[in-house]
Amino acid sequence: MNVQECARLLAARDRFLIVTHRRPDGDTIGSAVALCCALRGMGKEAFVYPNPQVTDSYMPFIAPYFAHEDYEASCVVAVDVADSNMYANGFSGKVDFAIDHHPANTGYAQHTLVMSEKSACGEIVLLVLKEMGCPITPEIATVLYMSVSTDTGCFAYSNTTAETHAAAAELIAAGADFQHI
Repeated sequence: MNVQECARLLAARDRFLIVTHRRPDGDTIGSAVALCCALRGMGKEAFVYPNPQVTDSYMPFIAPYFAHEDYEASCVVAVDVADSNMYANGFSGKVDFAIDHHPANTGYAQHTLVMSEKSACGEIVLLVLKEMGCPITPEIATVLYMSVSTDTGCFAYSNTTAETHAAAAELIAAGADFQHI
C-alpha cells in the first residue's frame, strides 16, 4: 500500500483504535497521538490503546487520548509496530492498518504501509495526514517533531536524511514546540 491508498482507506473508516508498541518511545507515541488528533479533527471517533508501559515523560502527551475501557473500535491502526508480538501489553486482536518504517515489518495487518527509507514512523504519518488534507496543527506538529527527533537521536543518528530535516523544518513552521520537546 502507498501513502495515497492509506489516506483514502483511512478517510473512509471511523471508530479508530490506535495501537503503539511495547516499551513505547517518542516515535510510536508521537505517531499515535498525531494520527488520533487528525482523525478527530476530521470528525471521526479515535482513541489510543492505553499502553501500560508509557513513562512519566510521555504520559502528558498521550493520556488525554487513551480509550475508555469499554470502547469498541471498528478499525485498528498500529503505528511503528514491526510485528504483532510487539503490541502494547494487554492488546490482542486483529489490526486493520500498520504504518511503519521498519524493514522487518512482518505484514501482520490487513493493510500495510512500510517506508523503510524514512527515519521515523512520524515522517510517514505526516505524509498520510497531508494526503488526507488534515491541517497540521501546532499540537500535531509538536508530537510529530517528538517522533522524528527521538528516532533520529536528535538528528544525530545515521538514519537522518535531508528529508528528515525537511520534515522537521515543516513541523517547526507549523508551530511545533520543539524547545519543549
